[in-house]
Amino acid sequence: MNLGKIINYIESKVISINFDFNHLAGYLSRDERDKITLKHLSSIIDRRKKHPSVSAIYRVKNGAQFIELSILSIAAFCREIIIVDNNSTDDTLLIVERLKSELQEICEIKIYQYTSQVALAGKNYNDEIRKYPERSLAKYYNYAFSLATSEFLMKCDAHCIFTPAGIDSIQRKLISNHKSVDVICYRGTEVFGAMLDCEPYLIRKNSFKYYDTQYFERLTLNKKRSFIQKIKGRISSPCFIHVKRLSYVKSVHLCEINPVEYMYKNDN
Repeated sequence: MNLGKIINYIESKVISINFDFNHLAGYLSRDERDKITLKHLSSIIDRRKKHPSVSAIYRVKNGAQFIELSILSIAAFCREIIIVDNNSTDDTLLIVERLKSELQEICEIKIYQYTSQVALAGKNYNDEIRKYPERSLAKYYNYAFSLATSEFLMKCDAHCIFTPAGIDSIQRKLISNHKSVDVICYRGTEVFGAMLDCEPYLIRKNSFKYYDTQYFERLTLNKKRSFIQKIKGRISSPCFIHVKRLSYVKSVHLCEINPVEYMYKNDN
């Protein structure tokens, strides 16, 4: 077990997600809570001036269940949101088109189509992309990230909802360290309780590339980071909640079907 895995394991046992933020956890009236929330969101937008621009990149297929909440959770932080849709058959595109209009004063949402079929990560991944190279996840990811125009790129998923405390931590880390680090790593927590690994999610443009491995795509940085850079670019506390598995209830009666395959291949 390498040092990174050891640190991730230790942190997963001793940290928890923080919801007690911005005085919103106390006994407040609804009006007081609304005022503080709006003040907080305005401060996130104002602080954009203190750090490099940020583009959030979503690669999505059939993300209608959660994508609106996910986008709303990051919109105040990002100058640009890139949506790359991979043949969704649900209402994903209708939702993001509506949000593009509703959020136009906050951030710019750009919507693209990626029409090639994409392989599912897992035990059959390598065999599938050898037979059908155009289904490569790495190819899909590299295309999606190439569309962004900001200085830092934020990897986002439709089923990840950021907490206000998480966005605050990410933004403050970027403000403090953007001159000395190219990567900010953070983690989320799975809605059923698992603590996820701390991974590179916010990365300077043109400093990385995705490659295919046996089971999935993997991000590789162009330059090796020093130990100090790793520490300065790390947020140990969870910044988002991974909610995808809530949708598994839709396929719980279909015991023979993998719930991920049901989610991405079902036409309903």
